[in-house]
Amino acid sequence: MLNIESVQNYVLQKATTFASEKLGTRVAIGHVDIDLFSRLHVDDFYVEDEERDTLLYVSHAYASLASLNIGADGLSLSKACAEDGLFKLRELQSGELNIRPIVMRLQKPNANSNFRMYIDRIEASNIDFRYERLVKRHPEYGIDYFDMHIKAHEAVIEDFSVVKGAVQLSVESLSAEERSGLYLEDVKTELYVDRGVIRFDEFHANTSQSSIYLPSMLI
Repeated sequence: MLNIESVQNYVLQKATTFASEKLGTRVAIGHVDIDLFSRLHVDDFYVEDEERDTLLYVSHAYASLASLNIGADGLSLSKACAEDGLFKLRELQSGELNIRPIVMRLQKPNANSNFRMYIDRIEASNIDFRYERLVKRHPEYGIDYFDMHIKAHEAVIEDFSVVKGAVQLSVESLSAEERSGLYLEDVKTELYVDRGVIRFDEFHANTSQSSIYLPSMLI
């Protein structure tokens, strides 16, 4: 029945209302389509942070559902594709990232509960990533690591997870440009984000003039 438009519209309304109430913030979906093979197609997916700024926006995405048991395992997807979007990680006045309060609201009072979102593989194109700290450095040249704006042209990400507000993923391939003018090709790294800190492990990247390798880096 989920492939019937009237049913999908009903599910869309219920899902956005439930998500907004559960997360304590605005969640909006322009259109959703669920086919018979558990593939979910979504247009204009939007999530605000608690200060009413954009946390995530995706113009078009589709995903293959593996499981949806938020009470136990959380949301699990085998594959997801996203096109044309914005993912903004901001430091709040508390010093934590804006994604953390939202994910923590999904925790049960039971200390043993462990909400988890897991995606085996993500393929993305034309995604803007922004990382903003409360205090900006405004360097005369180069990257401001406290106020980064990165345009990801093409990216393949594996083993993406969000657990209690901490984000972890493996970048298998990435071509991107930072607003400072730095263009990176063939980026590969392990990425971990929590409590306002970004850690890169085994960072490999190529530019037009050099190759970069960093065993570990904290921002």
